Amino acid sequence: MNRQVAAMLIRIREMEDSRFWKLRNAWFELKKRLGLSLHGALAPFKLEPCLGERLSEEATYAEWLAENAVRKSDVSRLQRMSAALASKPQINVVLCALDRGNPYLRDAIESVARQAYPYWKLYIVADNLTRRSVEGVIPKDCIGGEITVTVGSRRANTAEAINSAINAVDGGFLAFLGERDQLAPDALFEVALLLNERPNADIIYSDEDLIDDHGVLRAPCFKPDWSPDTLLSSMYIGGLCVYRTSLVRELGGLRPQYGEDAKFDLLLRSTERAANICHIPRVLYHRRALADESGVSREPNQRVHNGVILAIEDALKRRGEEGTVRPFPGSTKTFTIRYYIKKAEKVSVIIPTRDQSQALELCLRSIFERTTYKDFEVVVVDNGSAEAETKALFKHWETRQGGRFRVLALDEPFNYSRLNNYAVNQTDGRYLLFLNNDTEVVTRDWMEAMVEQAQRPSIGAVGAVLLYPDETIQHAGIILRVGDLAGHSHRGFPRGSPGYCGTLGTIRNYSAVTGACMMVRRLTFEEVGGFDECLAVVYNDVDLCLKLRAAGYWNVCLPHVLLYHREMLTRGQDNTPEKAARFKRERDLLDQRWQISGNVDPFYSPNLTRSAEDFSIGA
Repeated sequence: MNRQVAAMLIRIREMEDSRFWKLRNAWFELKKRLGLSLHGALAPFKLEPCLGERLSEEATYAEWLAENAVRKSDVSRLQRMSAALASKPQINVVLCALDRGNPYLRDAIESVARQAYPYWKLYIVADNLTRRSVEGVIPKDCIGGEITVTVGSRRANTAEAINSAINAVDGGFLAFLGERDQLAPDALFEVALLLNERPNADIIYSDEDLIDDHGVLRAPCFKPDWSPDTLLSSMYIGGLCVYRTSLVRELGGLRPQYGEDAKFDLLLRSTERAANICHIPRVLYHRRALADESGVSREPNQRVHNGVILAIEDALKRRGEEGTVRPFPGSTKTFTIRYYIKKAEKVSVIIPTRDQSQALELCLRSIFERTTYKDFEVVVVDNGSAEAETKALFKHWETRQGGRFRVLALDEPFNYSRLNNYAVNQTDGRYLLFLNNDTEVVTRDWMEAMVEQAQRPSIGAVGAVLLYPDETIQHAGIILRVGDLAGHSHRGFPRGSPGYCGTLGTIRNYSAVTGACMMVRRLTFEEVGGFDECLAVVYNDVDLCLKLRAAGYWNVCLPHVLLYHREMLTRGQDNTPEKAARFKRERDLLDQRWQISGNVDPFYSPNLTRSAEDFSIGA
């Protein structure tokens, strides 16, 4: 290996983390000059985990960009394709340039001027102090489009200034560009292409990444398709968001009282009116990462967004779902919504078991000693227990809890779906909470948090974050087509980790959540026919959740509800030929019914891996 490279890597290993970014930028320059693959260069060196991991992530993304990003040589081809489009919608970009000392304004403007799609207009909002500097960086040779500078009052805030441009926009579609950010060269082309395929689209958004002071792209955020509850918990859409102009005008544009967060308020109001919200799974927006005095790059707006909290609370009031909003612990970008429970009705907790008295005792004790919700019952479905310890345990809790605990006997071959359906028919709770016997409650108000969501008419299944005893994540939502047919989000991540793009601090929509801890309204459960008893052992929870989605309900996983899960105690291991054959039979049934292996999970980006549960970039 080149000695320059070796010396650089040795220095990286010895550096303190606070100096990582300065050194990393120097490394990228060296890598570029020598034409090296960063993965190959890193292999012989044992870096500190935080440095090695961060460099490896950036190397993976650099290689992904080399395969997927638009090159300069592609622009002319996309121009020809633009000219051939049946519909050529005008896309209006609004850029507010009120910062006199912004060194990145030229790059922002040129990123619009160099768009492969030529049917655009750029409206730059300036004031008397910034107009001259703005006009001095406008390029003379745009590929297409038109640039207009709108002069507003210096006393106007950003939202009022942007509204002046919105009022000047000539129909079509509207997008916002931060004065330090950049559009990818194909951004507007991809929007126009989607509008040709889906002309009724009202809102369109894309993936994004960060761009540092050296022009290096990093930290991509590959987003899910439209996820209304995710948006209420995090500003996940952000970046490139294109609106039908008439929709924004109907809503009166930005509301100045929300300050820097007025765009998020507009987004929430717009999604309440929009009939079609579309996602383009491509990185089309580059958000500027700033640098503080230590030289460490960071994302902009690392603050508590009070305007965001107000916007979310206002949205809840408009929707008749009032609650309180607060930042998720340790985060300034994700928010926990605690809905007001309109009526605290009965919860029927259903736990199938066959012996395993030690695990069941821990589960029951945690429920009765830690749960703060008042109106609940626990129903254990005894699937042929034979041990004296189990019988004694049943008697103990029946005596201790009276009418809040009972045992239903169903001594027949194990069928998870059958056991739970049977118990549902023997209970009367408004809410059904399906729970494995090898779980243990951690969060005292877990039941309140789940009822808060389950009471909402739009919600189907409500799940929780489950932890292994070693404090790593076992389940934080189910993703289709990861691993086999379904995998668990962030399995193996340490407790307290923010996860991919803050996912583990977000109330998030998923295709499914695990039946090891799942709450559903009784009427909704009955509406979709309950658990399918043809799926006796595996994938019955996934099937139920997909039936709920097909019926128009949204499934959610709650990051603020934690339980331990000693996985596989409920039904044991699939370690015999008969069990393996049954697993394949039930797997194939689920796949045939929902065509999982041939489709993309809408809540998981096609740019992310299918071979692991860690949200790493796909091959």
